[in-house]
Amino acid sequence: MAKVRKPPVEKISELEFEIRILEQSQLSDREAARLNNLKVKRELDKTLGLKVRQTVPVNLLPRLVPQVLETEDWETEDLEPEDSDVGVSNSEVENGAPEKKIRKRKKAANGFNFYVKKIRQALREDNPGATLNMETVQSTWSKMPSDEKVRFNKLSQEELNDCDDTVEDKLKAKKERDSKYRQKKSEENRLNETEVNVFREDFAKVLDEKKIKVDILKNVKETLENEHELNSAELGVVSKMIIDQDKEEQSLKSRQRDLYSHHKKCKSIL
Repeated sequence: MAKVRKPPVEKISELEFEIRILEQSQLSDREAARLNNLKVKRELDKTLGLKVRQTVPVNLLPRLVPQVLETEDWETEDLEPEDSDVGVSNSEVENGAPEKKIRKRKKAANGFNFYVKKIRQALREDNPGATLNMETVQSTWSKMPSDEKVRFNKLSQEELNDCDDTVEDKLKAKKERDSKYRQKKSEENRLNETEVNVFREDFAKVLDEKKIKVDILKNVKETLENEHELNSAELGVVSKMIIDQDKEEQSLKSRQRDLYSHHKKCKSIL
């Protein structure tokens, strides 16, 4: 029987793996900034055409992503009120009825996520530029004794119990971050536009100066061409005068020789 070849294991880079994990995790402001930096680095690598080693198997993602997705679900979209009378209709809001806060649905503690979080914090403190190797972390977790895993589950549960933020608080914080981001972008765009306008004005001044210099050079060229024409005409006249003078000099010398020869003959006769 023919051997069935297993399909090759698809791999991604450690940078891409960390981005995917962070994108589906509950992030602090600092971790969100780190995620943005990682994305910028990924785009820069693509722009520069750098080849990044693909070392992390993609099949590790299903082991981690669902756990992380569970963390996000209850914080964003799948939020439900604890009681049926918690929700407030639009008519009640319009009539001035007090708005009740919608509380988040509790999620189960996840010791592995808490363990990864602590490992990442320790790594960031020891070496801020290092990248977390999720394959190594997964292997360490799988080999960890059950009592240690229980301890991490308890610590995770304690952290969840301390987290009592409401949906409104999270939305308000997100709106504040978005507002600050838009203000920052608006300020950057304004500064960029100002710099562009200043550059255009400076460039226009340089062009005007260059045009003035070009006009001056054109005038100088025309003056030199006129002087050249005059000098050429004078040179032609002087050359003709020299030629005529040479001819006249040769004629005088010839007449002088003839007169001398005639005079010599006359003297010999006498």
